[in-house]
Amino acid sequence: MNKKALALEKEPLLKKARWYNNKNRTYKACIIYHKVLPKLEGSSYVEGLEELAYLYFDRLDFDLAAICFNYLCELKPKVSQYVLKLSNCYFQLQNYYQSKSVLHRFDYWKEDEDEERLLALSQCELALDRKLKAIEVLQVLMKRYPNAIYYLLLSEIFENMDLHSLALEVCNRGLKRDPYFEDLLVLKARLLLEQDDFKKAKQVYFKMIKNQMFLGEAHFDLEMMIEKRGSLPELMEIFQYFDDIQFDDLLD
Repeated sequence: MNKKALALEKEPLLKKARWYNNKNRTYKACIIYHKVLPKLEGSSYVEGLEELAYLYFDRLDFDLAAICFNYLCELKPKVSQYVLKLSNCYFQLQNYYQSKSVLHRFDYWKEDEDEERLLALSQCELALDRKLKAIEVLQVLMKRYPNAIYYLLLSEIFENMDLHSLALEVCNRGLKRDPYFEDLLVLKARLLLEQDDFKKAKQVYFKMIKNQMFLGEAHFDLEMMIEKRGSLPELMEIFQYFDDIQFDDLLD
């Protein structure tokens, strides 16, 4: 670190801004960053602006964070993390086309950043109601990074399209990777209820109860299904099953 950079590191206002930031007094920190930034140059300016950008982002001030990250992208066009954050800002501001456009700035992405980019791109397509394009991106994402969460996202899209058999197939593939992924189990049971396969749905709920998983969403699904289909004996039996069964009995 050269003498000028070292002197800037000792700049009292910069130290003060960081102190307020660390103490989570973010509004005060923002004010001080704006006072100190004109005094910084070169890498120190970039560092200070980056700190302010992340501070705005953490405060959910996405419009101001977007301004900062956009300028950082101009100063350091090869830093892909700035691009990802800028895209996220636009997404949070519901500017989905711009969010998507930002994600196409680079031809090559590092593996961890590529995964984040593909996930963000899939959510942009979904927000733009381009379900088929979102499915396409998610399939690429699953092939490269077969995490169970992506099977959940894809299965939920198929569910929303009323393609329950296809959704269940994807759900089962995800559960092969993570048999105790709670959200996938809830979704699988809901899909089985939609297909009137009450016996298998009950087995899924049994697995969740046995492993002491959270059943709030499952209760809600059953309530919604009863409201939709009426008090079918099979549904009421499962609903009562939640209250009657005891964990100790299951674990014996």
